[in-house]
Order: sequence, then structure tokens, then C-alpha cells
Amino acid sequence: MPRNAGILALVFLAGAGYLATSPARPYPGAPTGNELGFGGFLRMAVTPLQGAVAAGVHVVQKATGRSVQPPEDRSVPVGAGRTSMMEATERARQVAKPVGAFVALHCALLTSKNLLGRTVRGVSSFCGLRESNVRLKRQAEMSLRDEKASGPMLKASKLSGEWKLVDAKGQDEAMRMMGLGYVFRKATTLAKGLSLVTTQKDFRITTRASIIEISEVYPFDGSFARFPRRDKRGKHVAHITHVRQGSVEIHYEWPDPAKGTLIQVFRVDGDNDLYIDNKLQLEVDARTKQAPNPKVFKYTQHYKRA
Repeated sequence: MPRNAGILALVFLAGAGYLATSPARPYPGAPTGNELGFGGFLRMAVTPLQGAVAAGVHVVQKATGRSVQPPEDRSVPVGAGRTSMMEATERARQVAKPVGAFVALHCALLTSKNLLGRTVRGVSSFCGLRESNVRLKRQAEMSLRDEKASGPMLKASKLSGEWKLVDAKGQDEAMRMMGLGYVFRKATTLAKGLSLVTTQKDFRITTRASIIEISEVYPFDGSFARFPRRDKRGKHVAHITHVRQGSVEIHYEWPDPAKGTLIQVFRVDGDNDLYIDNKLQLEVDARTKQAPNPKVFKYTQHYKRA
């Protein structure tokens, strides 16, 4: 800003000097039809100011009764060894004209450049700010969506991996209560491999017995999923009820035969131990044909990370 103010002051001084030294007619050697010129343009621009000054002088003359005498001619006769005042003035004017024009052009270029630059920067800033706001909003929405989806995955991430069965105390008793035969119970003891996978959307369970695999997938949002029963007697419906740090709880339900429910809690202890806590509740104990006693049968399976 100070730089532009200095240039404007310089332009004003150059124009004022040119105006003071410019005659009413074009300077000698000026092309015909160029009577206005740069000085004429400045004179036309400050004509109202000149009129105001003349009016002020007239008022002063009327009030004091004095008249302002024109300045005496101080020109030196030509050939007296000195340059006349008019010649000096003409030379000064000749110098002032191109300088003033150059300064004015330079100032105009700077002004237009600054104005254009500010306009472009303003438009770019507005467009960039709007684009940035849209981008930030999208990123925030995606982050929130990912956080909601990945929250359960992060909590259950320690469950992921390959596990090998170590102990399953009480599992055989639970199968007896459901009326499963000896062959099936012995085949179940061969299912020692367990694979757990957590994704952003679901919890995946795969049980392996030799070349046989049983896979189930349960969404973290609690949606119900239907899969064949593990005893191969129809289908069960199940869904995730709770996801805590290092644990997932699933609720199963199935109709007859052996109608009942099962709650399994998959939890890790440390880094290498997995426990599955089971709560089995049947309407009828297949062995006694009566309501089970106790009503809820509990047993735990222990796995080691493979």
C-alpha cells in the first residue's frame, strides 16, 4: 500500500508540473489533431479546481480593493548568453511529458495487476474454501461411518486367528441332554480346529473337523442370521447381542427337536487363550423327558492360539 501511494503522489506531481508548464496550444512539433495531449487532459481534469481558485481570488480582490498583478516577464533576451525562461520551461515540459506518461502507465499496470490478482485470489479462495468444506464434510461422514463400523471390529480384533481346542469340560453332558448319540458326540471331539475372523461388518466362525468345515457369519449390527444346526437337525436363528473389549456374545435359538436356547461368549485371556462360555437352556432334558435341573446348564471350552 505505501508503494502504491508513493507512485500516485509521483504521478500527481509530474502531472501538476506538466500542467504548469504546458501552453494553451500544443507544444512545438506536436502533430496536428493532438491539441488535447496529456497536459490538456490534466488541465481538463482540474478545471473545476482552477475555477474555484479564480473565484476565491475574485472575492479577495473585491474585499480588499486590490488586484493581483501578473508576474513580470523575467525572460532574458535571446542571444544574451543565457537560455530564455520560455525555452527552459519548454525543455522541462518536454522531459516531464514522457516521464509523467511512463509513471502513469506503470501505476495503471500495477493497479490493474493488483485488482486482477485480488479478484482471482478472491474467486480462487472462495472456490477453494467451498471445495475444502465439501471435502472435509465428506471425510467427516466417512470417518464417522468407519468408526461406527469398525468400533466392534476393534473391540473384537483380539479374537481373530486360528485356535486349537484344549479342553471342553461339560460339552459331552450338554449333548446328552439334547439327545445326541454316541457316534455324533465322538465325532464332535474331532472338531478341534476353530477359526475366528472379525471384519468391519461381521464376526465369522469356522469350525473344522478333518475335512469338514462349518461356517457361520453374524453381523455386528445385531441382525439375525439363520444357519443349519450344528447337530444337523434343522436350523437355528442367532444374532450378536453384545460386543465388548476382547469378547463377543451370541444368542442362539432353535425349535424342536430339543427346543432351546444357547448363549455363547467368546473371550480372550491374554494373547494366546480363548474361552467360550456356554449357557444352554432346554425345555426338556432328552434323558429324563422332564425339565432340566438345573434349568441352565453351563460349560466352557478352552482353546489355544494355533
